[in-house]
Amino acid sequence: MFCGLNFDAEFCEDFYEEFENMAVWLLDEETREDDLYDESKEEVLQQLIAYSNIIPNIDSIYQASQPDILCYYFYFEKNELYTSYPLSSDCDGELIYFAENASEEEVEEDFTTYLDDEGEYYTVYKIKFESFFWIC
Repeated sequence: MFCGLNFDAEFCEDFYEEFENMAVWLLDEETREDDLYDESKEEVLQQLIAYSNIIPNIDSIYQASQPDILCYYFYFEKNELYTSYPLSSDCDGELIYFAENASEEEVEEDFTTYLDDEGEYYTVYKIKFESFFWIC
């Protein structure tokens, strides 16, 4: 599993084939792997451990579902942990670009939930802003 903050579009170009079957996780614009050992992030660490243990099962389902499935998202609403499998779908879908370049221009004018608690626009990808999230 890779923290989405640790790589960029160049990572996708250079290492795509080697890591295409890895998973991605994002929590916020600051939390990286080393930060997960802080006591306040214990729940997130446990969720990521559990998720990493089921990646072989997710891959089996993913492979059996081809070509109909592009990827699998898991979103833990309580702490806003986002995971995605496989990494190749995030590279193909330019998630990495969006995560690095989220801006006011890309936000719908009346969709204020793109704002954080301080009224600033999020600078990291949040699945809850995707239209498919609201359809469920």
